[in-house]
Amino acid sequence: MAFSEKGLLRTEYFSGLSDEDKLLAAQISDMVTACNTKYAARFSAFLDKRSAGLALSVINGRGFSNYSFFGGHDGAEREIVGLFPEYSEPDNALFPIKIISFRYRKSDTLTHRDFLGAIMSQKIKRSMVGDILVSEGLANVFVHDTLADYLVSEISRIGSVGVKAEIVKSAELQAESRIEESTVNVASLRLDCVLSAAIGRSREKTSALIKSVGAEINHEKCYSADRALCEGDIFSLRGFGRFVLSEIGGTSKKNRLFIKIGKYL
Repeated sequence: MAFSEKGLLRTEYFSGLSDEDKLLAAQISDMVTACNTKYAARFSAFLDKRSAGLALSVINGRGFSNYSFFGGHDGAEREIVGLFPEYSEPDNALFPIKIISFRYRKSDTLTHRDFLGAIMSQKIKRSMVGDILVSEGLANVFVHDTLADYLVSEISRIGSVGVKAEIVKSAELQAESRIEESTVNVASLRLDCVLSAAIGRSREKTSALIKSVGAEINHEKCYSADRALCEGDIFSLRGFGRFVLSEIGGTSKKNRLFIKIGKYL
């Protein structure tokens, strides 16, 4: 990480980053400066794991240590980083996060994608929305607190399904992310092999999609079909859903690998 003597990001550091990452790095660096000079807590938008790693690199590079990550619940996949003034303890209660509970008939089937699509249709930036946890008849969506009242008033249907929305406290959290697991056998742990098994497409077509539109591995864009996956990796391809390589087992008599793939519902 390249910083000047004053702890600010040096120009050459930005040359290795995308425009989006440059903006995030600059925003996090500005947050550190503001927290140090104004003695007030500062909070980012919601960050995925890759962006959180970049934010952490900037924070550590600036020599700042009084911070914490929180996404509204334990084990959150998308989190906000909070910077706190010296001698002030990080406090989860201060994070600008609210939970919207959507209730609907258990006989109706709604997915993570359905809820995200409904929220995005309101012209909301993805960075303002955290985890979306869906179970039968109930979904809890973590959002930036400035959006909560608006979304509750505007969303009464998800697709053709009527929903009742209300802001709830974390103690009322009931929904859990649902994963549907299946066991398959693959020739190798290459991305195209595992992803083709996950989405039910041929390896050739899957490889072409990876190279043309890109897949994501742990929220990082990847255009290499031969990229090897590891147990626990989360991967996705736009339009086909999100998956996790939940287990790598033994081999068959033909030396094919048995693996478990979980699909997020």
